[in-house]
Amino acid sequence: MTVQHALLKTIFVILKFGKNTLIASAIIITLLGSISMQSNAETLHLKQNIVKTLDKPLVGMTRDAVRTKYGAPSEQQAGVGQPPIEKWMYPTFSVYFENNTVIHAVAHPTVKP
Repeated sequence: MTVQHALLKTIFVILKFGKNTLIASAIIITLLGSISMQSNAETLHLKQNIVKTLDKPLVGMTRDAVRTKYGAPSEQQAGVGQPPIEKWMYPTFSVYFENNTVIHAVAHPTVKP
């Protein structure tokens, strides 16, 4: 039911029942509830898409914890700057360390056929 259709139906009910505003109010609340449920379904759909994210290291993990959970990186770049920032590359993500701690993890772009 579209919002316009629901509003027209509500106006019709109010005109039909006239003085009996309790019934009209109950119908309005019911219609607004059905509109609200439609938007909740869309929100739930978005949340389901967000849940399907790449498993990658979390900020604050140590090098040892990353190596234990994900194995050895396919490539390592030596630390650069002060403090030195080191980069470990895995097939689907890269991890950035400051000293012994993860400061960022980035998913690599994927190409969909």
